[in-house]
Amino acid sequence: MKIWRLTDPVDDRFARASRLGAWSEGTGLCRECGASSQERVKPLILEWERGSNAIGDFSWPGFGDNVAVTTRVREELAHRFRGFEFGPVEIESTRTSGQRQTDRSHDAEAQLCELWVTTNVGMDPERSSAWLVKRCGACGREEYMLEDVEREQTEWDADSKQLVRHRFRRRPGRGLYIGERTLDGASIFHVREFPAWILCTDPVKQSIEMKGFTNVAFFESGETF
Repeated sequence: MKIWRLTDPVDDRFARASRLGAWSEGTGLCRECGASSQERVKPLILEWERGSNAIGDFSWPGFGDNVAVTTRVREELAHRFRGFEFGPVEIESTRTSGQRQTDRSHDAEAQLCELWVTTNVGMDPERSSAWLVKRCGACGREEYMLEDVEREQTEWDADSKQLVRHRFRRRPGRGLYIGERTLDGASIFHVREFPAWILCTDPVKQSIEMKGFTNVAFFESGETF
């Protein structure tokens, strides 16, 4: 079964948001690598950015491990899949040139909740095409690289004078490999080596696409075994 990364399609038709919090209390920054000891806690606090007022079924506040979804998504996923729960979303007032934007639907905002991933597993280091880049000697924080998975790259095209997206497919036999026993029935999950990614299995991707949910993309990232 394939593993997919849920990600932001960067679609300007839909409203974009910035993440404001919330965060746990921490003990400061690591003296060696500068990593924060704070962790994300509920609620997810968002502030809308200037641009579209159309709220998609998925809203991405600039970080791949945080996503707000509509009740349509919640109802579809909650009774079919495991590995997550839903948390509250709070919307801060957005101000543009000193004036509060009021043309977004408050009803749509009220329907948002956070897709809070609760399952966190490790990759199979022998099968996966990943390697350890560095480990902090003070806090133990590790940084990994992963190659040959599906990705997009944006670059400036001088002829058309616009940004052009190039999509690179996953190389067969490469990427993340995760044991199904490790998942223990979870269909949406984090991988410890790449904590900023929300990952899912084939049935979740198929369900989301079949329902036509908006403002989400999938990158093929590996397989279960």
